[in-house]
Amino acid sequence: MKYIKHGSELTKEERKQIGGKASALLGLAQGSFHIPEWVVVLPSAFEATKDLEQRELFEQEVRETISALGGDDRYAVRSSALSEDGIATSFAGQFETYLWVDAKDVVAAVYKVWESGFSERVKAYKEQRMLGGEVEVPAVIIQRMVCSSAAGVAFAVNPTNGDIKTAIVSAVFGLGSALVDGACDADVYEVDQKGQVLSKVLGEKEMKHGIEEGELKTIETPNQKDKVVLQDSEIQAVASLARKASRHFNKYQDIEWAFEDGQLYLLQSRPITTLGLTLEEQGTVGVFDNSNIAESYIGTTMPLTFSFIRKAYAEVYRQFCRNFGVSETIIQKETQIFDNMLGFVDHRVYYNLVSWYKLLAILPGYQFNKKFMEQMMGVKGELPEAFLKSIETPEAKGLDRTKDLLRLIKTGFKMLGEYRRLEKSIRKFYIRLDESLEKVDVQNMRLDELYSYYKLLEKKLMTKWDAPLANDFFCMIGHGLLRSLSKKWLEDESLANQFLIGQGDIISAKPAEMIGQMGTYVREKALGKLFLEGGLQTIEIEIERLPELRKQINEYLTTFSDRCLDELKLESRTVADDPLVLYRAIGANSMNVRRVESYDLNQMIEEKVNSKLKGLKRRRYIKVLKAARRLVRNRENLRFERTRLFGRVRQIFLEIGMRWASTGLIDNQEDIFYLEVSEILGVIDHTATSYNLKELVAVRKLDYERDTLKEDPPRRFMVKGCFGSSKRIDNFNEAMQNELGKMMKGGEIESGESQESKQDSTEHSSILTGLGCSAGIVEGYARVVLNPKEARLQFGEILIAKQTDPGWILLFNMAAGVVVERGSLLSHAAIVSRELGLPAVVSVEQVTTRIQDGDYIKLDGAKGIVEILKRNEEVIINS
Repeated sequence: MKYIKHGSELTKEERKQIGGKASALLGLAQGSFHIPEWVVVLPSAFEATKDLEQRELFEQEVRETISALGGDDRYAVRSSALSEDGIATSFAGQFETYLWVDAKDVVAAVYKVWESGFSERVKAYKEQRMLGGEVEVPAVIIQRMVCSSAAGVAFAVNPTNGDIKTAIVSAVFGLGSALVDGACDADVYEVDQKGQVLSKVLGEKEMKHGIEEGELKTIETPNQKDKVVLQDSEIQAVASLARKASRHFNKYQDIEWAFEDGQLYLLQSRPITTLGLTLEEQGTVGVFDNSNIAESYIGTTMPLTFSFIRKAYAEVYRQFCRNFGVSETIIQKETQIFDNMLGFVDHRVYYNLVSWYKLLAILPGYQFNKKFMEQMMGVKGELPEAFLKSIETPEAKGLDRTKDLLRLIKTGFKMLGEYRRLEKSIRKFYIRLDESLEKVDVQNMRLDELYSYYKLLEKKLMTKWDAPLANDFFCMIGHGLLRSLSKKWLEDESLANQFLIGQGDIISAKPAEMIGQMGTYVREKALGKLFLEGGLQTIEIEIERLPELRKQINEYLTTFSDRCLDELKLESRTVADDPLVLYRAIGANSMNVRRVESYDLNQMIEEKVNSKLKGLKRRRYIKVLKAARRLVRNRENLRFERTRLFGRVRQIFLEIGMRWASTGLIDNQEDIFYLEVSEILGVIDHTATSYNLKELVAVRKLDYERDTLKEDPPRRFMVKGCFGSSKRIDNFNEAMQNELGKMMKGGEIESGESQESKQDSTEHSSILTGLGCSAGIVEGYARVVLNPKEARLQFGEILIAKQTDPGWILLFNMAAGVVVERGSLLSHAAIVSRELGLPAVVSVEQVTTRIQDGDYIKLDGAKGIVEILKRNEEVIINS
């Protein structure tokens, strides 16, 4: 059997055995690259040489091959294992390599390379990287050595920062071994895509490797520092060679090269193994923030929900811009803004702040509205102006500026018209919503009918969510204006929130009221303990004996069956699915009755406003106040209609899931939540690219389960380039400073102290600050609730949470006050707290870790201050 082969002689099966380096040489030979003559010793020769007769035949074959290659030339003998030079592991320096081997010593060098595969060094390398399997016998390359005048390495892209537009060339005089061994400092050149040499950093080059009298020698080369190794044309040729090799292998390559008698040779080519965290680091900067959206999407969210809301946000805000006079040309041009309003990070939902600011920038009055948007979204710490200017459209000049001014005036009139028609638009929206969500029996629909019904909801609601968005926009402006006037004219910004208390007719407060009434009934019947501790079946048997209670529960479920914890996640179980959550809340409320303080708005205005404002100022302030109250009430009520839409969409997809689980397309009904909307609809309308849904679900399940074990990413962070291949930068302030530094090109950067740094500086302080959103001062014991399903809140305790959604209303009745880590002045927690008369502070950094269960605290909902009066240990000792 022949154990040594030229590349052209290898069979298809043998090509699978020769390892990374030899495969690369074979590919290069087929790609018309200039490479030194070479052959490969097959791994099977190792076993064969254990037999003495076969060993003699093998050694004779080596001698004959060497004679054919060039006889008295010198040779490189190196390993080519299957595990070498992969994209994740290179085994660099683990197997032995022998250079400048005399023809008579090639056989011995081959044996030594084989032996290196069994070395302790290789075993340790594999263990460190958790690479299993038996010890591998490598193939061995025998290749003629090039007696070069200059040699080195080159990278097709910059390996340190992933810049694909720059190639890096390193060069030394003589043989490349001086560079590979680290014995000599090399020249380093940067070359752009057009071949222009961007920079040259010259090495010391005090020595070189060369061949003298047939031996590899170290030769001193003094006074070579200022002499370049390569001329520009040669540098360009090497960079071009690295790029050509990359295109040949379809992966960015790290090559070894050499010049001999004016001919450029490619000696080795392998994938660059360090690009995982750096590739495209020069790309677009993304800023992600979950300040307010975390209220709706707490913790992990499943793929179906994200794919649904991502499209909903895109379509809704396109329509919003149309309604406010943004031209279709601009909307189409800026399509990337709308498609990237949200980000999905470790299965957590985030705002893409860059897209939000860009969206606001195409609307009139950007500078005026920017502050209000940040308040509404709960963005803590706006982005620096220098960064915002880099992502905004450049200011128009000349004729374009005149056109923009005319467009602004036109849009301003359109906005005024939208505001005047707002109440009428809201009434029309409710009619359209009720028609679309009329009682439909999805259980008796065919798959094609479920598909059509979903498409109908998309057409009639998701793309025409005009009234709620218009109201949100004006609410953002109205509430911001009210705060501004309160600060300017009344010298107390917190009054803007106090004047929103107790306005009534907010549907989000209705569940608390109804649960309170049912709690009173249960207390009168002495059933509180049963509702708090009993099983579902036992409780429902008792409910059937009490027609009045059954009626009240049915009324609650008719209106609020979709209102549950994480209600905007399609995967969440509703109160209708799991009524035990409702029964526990009724039981908790039966133990105590919350007395909601009534507020007389006219009396408050008389005391606070009339004493400071007169005449026109007073009339203007009252007008703004009434508008803000109306807009805030509408905002919260319209958000409930969103819950109804999500509830219907949930029913549609659960029904599809049941059909597919029944036919074996997926294993369980709930597996539908691991698929995306387009994938589900594609299966039904025959446009799917894969129908193997079980395997797709299995992959997604594994990803989801891994991410649920991870800590939540920070509230705000930055990414550069592609999310999948770039490193997330959690230290946002430092990353932003670096970006600003690049923009300023070394100039000074103005940087105030961030909210995060302020918080860090008072980490051990007993005073915490946030946004006061519902006035009132209360003292009590803290109850930190991370999972409301497992919460045991005692009456009169102060609820401490990371974020809340409407489902948390079941706990609000028991609380004496509310403190939330996330949220804004217009978040659900703020609005409902004001309506229930609960003192509340939102956006308190790290409150769930800095306050512990049992800490005795004081809460000032007007000033936004939370004070720890006694730590839990002190309370225990004193008691």
